[in-house]
Amino acid sequence: NFSANRNEITELSSDSDIPVPGVLQVPAGWSILRVGQPLGAFFGLKSSGIFQSDAEAQSSPVLRGQNAEAGDRRYEDINGRDAEGNLTGQPDGVIDEADRTLIGNANPDFIWGLTNTFSFKGIDLSIFIQGVHGNEIVNAYLFEIGTMAGETNVLAEFWENRWTEDNPSDEYPKVNPNERNIFSDAQVEDGSFVRIKNITLGYTFPQQWLAKARMSSARLYVTVNNLFTLADYRGYDPEINAFGQNNLLQGIDYGSYPLAKTAIVGLQLGF
Repeated sequence: NFSANRNEITELSSDSDIPVPGVLQVPAGWSILRVGQPLGAFFGLKSSGIFQSDAEAQSSPVLRGQNAEAGDRRYEDINGRDAEGNLTGQPDGVIDEADRTLIGNANPDFIWGLTNTFSFKGIDLSIFIQGVHGNEIVNAYLFEIGTMAGETNVLAEFWENRWTEDNPSDEYPKVNPNERNIFSDAQVEDGSFVRIKNITLGYTFPQQWLAKARMSSARLYVTVNNLFTLADYRGYDPEINAFGQNNLLQGIDYGSYPLAKTAIVGLQLGF
């Protein structure tokens, strides 16, 4: 089976955008209600690599009232405001809320599922494969373990590859306590995945084997759920649902507990 779903906000009670309220450690405004956009749209800064020198950083737009330094993440200045507070669509030399733009969408382009059953001489195999494609996930956990700010643990990937003068990375910034509070596309990841959701292998014993035991049927089977997942997402599980059925906070992963991989062995007997 194959399906695709689209939604669009056509009207709001306010003439301006409505920031979605924050929950727990997720601040308000990561998702915004905007006419013409879907529920689950993410708005933040766009990043474009890492500053490799102080000279390059100091010639860049100002962020939070101060110039960047070598090793800091570079953010794009794409908008500004005029004297009346209206967006101009032109850079203004300052990185602020005006530069927030669409950086992701929690809604997939399409989802699909494939179910099939094979049998041969008493052996049966059934498999269910699930696919989700084209959606983005906010990996909010990176604010805690991917920014090297505060007293939390740090992912080895970010620590070992962080920018230093001897390791001028263009992907991982240097240690900077201010990085945690900046929401950008650096925390938004591809949420597409293909998963073997369920697979069952069974064997039905021949009738002649069962006659002496006075059984009409016997089948031994093994079922495994969530056997294998193919995904680029760096979090624990791309099939996340951190805030339940809240349609305004779709696609945000803040330490969501992953689906368990389970195995069941069973014996079906008929008398």
